[in-house]
Amino acid sequence: MNRKRLEDLCATARAVPAPEVAEKFSQRVMAQVRCEPFRTGATMRDELDQLYPRLVWTALLVMALCLALDQGHAAIIGPDLADGATQWLEQWLVAGL
Repeated sequence: MNRKRLEDLCATARAVPAPEVAEKFSQRVMAQVRCEPFRTGATMRDELDQLYPRLVWTALLVMALCLALDQGHAAIIGPDLADGATQWLEQWLVAGL
């Protein structure tokens, strides 16, 4: 936007009268402020109480995922990670000879 256009817009805005404030506007605002409940700062316990159900479901999901991965790993590699690693290492060393 060029400078002349900006000055024209500012001049037009200055020429327009300000909007009328509604009758008893400040009294209505203060009445609304007084009607709102007083809120104290949320404590850590309040935050945890709200998050607790989500934390429980997340923990259960993580445990189920770990159990599924362990079962899948046991089905693919073998019953024990150490035995599977030993077998893989032996096969790798024999293949290298």
